[in-house]
Amino acid sequence: MKIIILAVLLCGSCMAKDLYLIPSTVYSADTFMADGQVYKIDGIQPPAGAWGKIATAVMEKLIKGKEFKFLYFPPKNGGKKVKIKHVYFGIYGRDGKPQSNASVKLLQMGLAKFSRGSVDENRGKPYPLAEKHAKANKLGIWSE
Repeated sequence: MKIIILAVLLCGSCMAKDLYLIPSTVYSADTFMADGQVYKIDGIQPPAGAWGKIATAVMEKLIKGKEFKFLYFPPKNGGKKVKIKHVYFGIYGRDGKPQSNASVKLLQMGLAKFSRGSVDENRGKPYPLAEKHAKANKLGIWSE
């Protein structure tokens, strides 16, 4: 019992924190600002060039001005402030109902690549499936 409690205390800083954010500015398909803080959405790698502009426009339409629950994992840097916080889309919104995952939508549309290794196995299950769908249907970046 003591070992479990100690592990929880030691790993308390590595626990995900729920952030309810309303993106005010979308800089790219994986970067936005909310409440004066810049956030990077992990799990996707948006394309450059014309497809990147399209991906950014789609992400802006999906998230700008709308509240989403994001999961934030504080960095293991001794409590130092970071310029860009890395987040993931949560599965459920504030009301407990399933919420949309704009990252998965971009992958399904072929407007991003799945960034393997940046999302844990449980949260990342829909990501490779969404990318596979876009590849199979030659959508977006996979159409060329």
